Amino acid sequence: MSELLTIWNRFFNKRKHYTSIKKLPILIWWEITEKSNLDGLAIRGYYSPTELYSIYTELLQEYYDNFGTTEEYEYFVKLRFEYAKSLANFIAIQDGMSKQFYLLAKSEIEDYNKKSIKKTENNESLTDILVQIEKQYGFQIDESKLSTYKFYTYLKGLKA
Repeated sequence: MSELLTIWNRFFNKRKHYTSIKKLPILIWWEITEKSNLDGLAIRGYYSPTELYSIYTELLQEYYDNFGTTEEYEYFVKLRFEYAKSLANFIAIQDGMSKQFYLLAKSEIEDYNKKSIKKTENNESLTDILVQIEKQYGFQIDESKLSTYKFYTYLKGLKA
């Protein structure tokens, strides 16, 4: 019976996830970067690990678009380009060799995502950084409501 309920929920409940760092609470983003837990990206409904990685990749792209690029970002863009190119080639040709290149590119992106999730920008805790921001700007912050976008905007102001 519980399996039937699980299947029912997967197919008939509307799914919802965070689509922008402007809506994603910093508390969830920090959980992702500290503990590699992508489950917080889903607001409602079931998402497979691959879907969650895809959502994370889009959010990470938005972060880079708003807060600058690094050598790591350039590598990330190159991986995504190689993945897209190999997928298009596999779709067009549909042979074993193009499938292997596609699977290799997909694996490289997944490995990169796992490694990048584990990296944090610094060794300070979220609470430590929020205290610094609160002191600088003079107001209290609720990390469960503060968006990732605003957090990094405030943090950028601290470093300026």
